[in-house]
Amino acid sequence: MNKQQLAALEETVRNKHGNIAGLVVLQNGQTAYEQYFNGYTAADPVHVFSVTKSIISILFGIAVGKGHIQSVNQPVLDFFPAYTKAGRKNHTEHHHKAPAYHDGAVQVPLGALHQVFHQR
Repeated sequence: MNKQQLAALEETVRNKHGNIAGLVVLQNGQTAYEQYFNGYTAADPVHVFSVTKSIISILFGIAVGKGHIQSVNQPVLDFFPAYTKAGRKNHTEHHHKAPAYHDGAVQVPLGALHQVFHQR
């Protein structure tokens, strides 16, 4: 985009889209454009609603395509062997067969996340 197009984009965001905090465009691993609006800065936390699901869906598809994940139906507990080996008493057959990806959301057992983040 040229400078005129960027100026028009920024004007549209400022005048018509008060809910946009910022736009960041990456190209070839480099920041090609970064601008914040409506009083936000790069340091401000922003609630992204369901954007995370879209990004995770893209990453999940890439992982399946590259063979890192067998399929969207692969049981989620396959990815947390330490968690399953710990012998969780409240796991039912449903827990062991629950797919890693279901209805646009990646499922992770909360206890497994606790283990992952506290092993560091």
